[in-house]
Amino acid sequence: MQIPRVLRRSGAAHQLMPPTAGWHATWELLFACDMLAKPVMRRAVHGQLASVYEKVKSVRSYRRPLVELLFEFWMQRVERAEGGGCSGDMGFIGRRDHAPLH
Repeated sequence: MQIPRVLRRSGAAHQLMPPTAGWHATWELLFACDMLAKPVMRRAVHGQLASVYEKVKSVRSYRRPLVELLFEFWMQRVERAEGGGCSGDMGFIGRRDHAPLH
């Protein structure tokens, strides 16, 4: 599957939004994708993540699963980095020019 194409496809962004069925599984797929090492993929995912978070930040039942999934993703990245397996700049979240996810 070409995930950047999926993100650009008309109407595909709704698949990442709660309460769409499978929204959480779609995010799991994106975070599990090895293509996140590519800048174009990181930008596409970050853009969608920021958009989704802006819509769910006040709805705990949606915000919490998204933040937990993101936290799990980053913990896996840290574990890989400590083992020497992390490559690429994955620090696109938490910069001052992006919305915080807490």
